[in-house]
Formats: sequence, structure tokens, C-alpha cells
Amino acid sequence: MQKRTQLLLPLLSLVLVTIGEGLHARDVGVSGQRAQRRQLQAEPRSPVFWPDPSRSQSGWKVTKAALQYARAWALKPTSSCYEPPGPPSKVFSLTIATMTAGLSQTVRPAITMNRVLMALEQGLRYCEFRSSMDFIRSPKWSKILHAKEALYASKAVFFMDADALFTRFDVPLLRLLEELCGGRDAMFTTEFGKAAYRMTDEEVDKVQDSVALNSGAFYLKAGTWSLRFLDLVYLEAPLSHFWGHGPSGFHDQAGIMHFRSLHLKEWREHVRVVHFRHFNGWRRTWKPSGVVFHVAGGTKVTNKYDGIVLPYAQRFNNNSGLAKHFMCRGP
Repeated sequence: MQKRTQLLLPLLSLVLVTIGEGLHARDVGVSGQRAQRRQLQAEPRSPVFWPDPSRSQSGWKVTKAALQYARAWALKPTSSCYEPPGPPSKVFSLTIATMTAGLSQTVRPAITMNRVLMALEQGLRYCEFRSSMDFIRSPKWSKILHAKEALYASKAVFFMDADALFTRFDVPLLRLLEELCGGRDAMFTTEFGKAAYRMTDEEVDKVQDSVALNSGAFYLKAGTWSLRFLDLVYLEAPLSHFWGHGPSGFHDQAGIMHFRSLHLKEWREHVRVVHFRHFNGWRRTWKPSGVVFHVAGGTKVTNKYDGIVLPYAQRFNNNSGLAKHFMCRGP
């Protein structure tokens, strides 16, 4: 009976995922994944912008109309993805992706604006997913499905949890990710903790097969292997990881580490793990030179989004050279 249950539950999960994908497609006004991709490519583009060597951050001079479009989209998104101004493109060099399901209208605009500012500064696409796609697992699992969706019209995706924020907009994000990734297909960071905090980058390189991972911010290149990787992480996860802690991680993080334990040879060939200070640091572990600030954890932090994430989002948004046009507020 127990074996039969273990076989049936993953099948039920797949059925519910299919239903969730249908509901998601309905929410954006299309039917099916192909139709959604066609819609994303056919959506009206924001106004053009011109090269301007005098700009020190993105190298582009942005028109007033483009700023107004970006600000309006951040406050009230009219589609699944924000696309930067410029000539239409069917495939983007990098897509920033975040799942904002459940966030209040007080917090969400500041988080969305944080991503839109980066996208506008550097000519990237930003996709925001506002619903869960699986009704049997924790909502955290949906980011695995959403990451796969974001890869279809992009050469790479940088997925960030809603409590992760860009702190600097003058650092070329794609170039930095490529340098850290070291030619691999995927990149994750180490989990938080005193032991990991004391480790150097060289020491992290030596424990790629065993170190605990954090999926609050991760990077994936488009390709057959990445799509297969996301599928297997989702389908091979033990039932114990669906809602609770696994033996070595939390929800989707445990599923990623479970994949590593089953496919260690593939992991060594395609994935690189870097120190969490690069993309997941916060409080004492974050440095002003860091690009991403991650308010990790949730159960131990009271009023996390309104009390911590929102003020930090407003503060970091002001670091963008375009912030004055968005009327960002905060300390």
C-alpha cells in the first residue's frame, strides 16, 4: 500500500501541475505555453533608447517615454514580462525572474521596481510570476516550473526569491554571472551558516559535491541539459520534500540536493556552487560591493516583508541612476 501511494502521489502532482499551468495560461489571457510565448513576443514594446557614452552605468540614454512606461509597468504590470526598450527581440540574453505570489500591494511594487530598474539599466528582460503552479506541494516548488518557463525565450535566466534585492545597478550582471559560473550550465550558492561564512571561495570549490545549497538566487543557461535538470529536480524529489524539510535542505533546495546525490557526475560537469556572499548575503554577511542582498528565511523573522524587505528595497532602488524618475522613497 505504501509503495502504491508513493507511485500515485507524484502522478497526482503532475496532474495538478498541468491544471496549474492551464490556470496560469488563463490568467494571462492565452491558452497553452506556445500561445503565451507568442504573446510575449508580440506584446507592444516600450519606446526606443539611444547609445550615450557619457552614461557611466548602462551606457544608454533612456527616453522620458521609456521611463514612464517602465514605472507604470512596475506599479501595475500589464503582462507577464517587462521587456526593455529597443528593437524587438525573440530571444533575450538574460531574463530576471521572480515569483511574487502572496505579496501585498504595499510591498510588491517596490520589489518589482527593483527588478525593472536593473532590466532598464542593462537591457534585460524581467518576468514576474504571480501564482503557484502546483496545488499539492509548497508554493516554493513553483519557482522550478517558472524558471523553466522563463528559459523558453531567453539564453539564460537569473531567478531571485521575492526577498532578494539588487543593491547595485552599475555592475554588468550577465558578465558577472558568466564569470562566476565558469563555463558551466548552472550556478547556485552555498547555504547560510557559520561554517559556510568562514569558507573561502577556494574551499567552496573543494566541497561542490557535499556543501548545502541555497536557491534564493540561481543562474541557469538555456539548453537541453538545463530543461532536463529542472524536470528531474521536480519529478525525482521525495514526498518528504513536498512541504517540509528534507534531510539536507528546505523544499526545492532539498530537491536540488537530491538531484546532486543521484546524478553526481552530471552535477560536477554542469553546475558550479559559489559562496553565498556573492548573491545571498545579508546583515553581517553582505558587503556594499555585493550585487544581491537576500533577506533569507521567513519563519523566524516577524513582519519580514513590510518591516525588513520593503525599507531595504526602497533604499537600494535609490542606488540606480534612474531612481529619481521613479520617485523611490526610503532611508
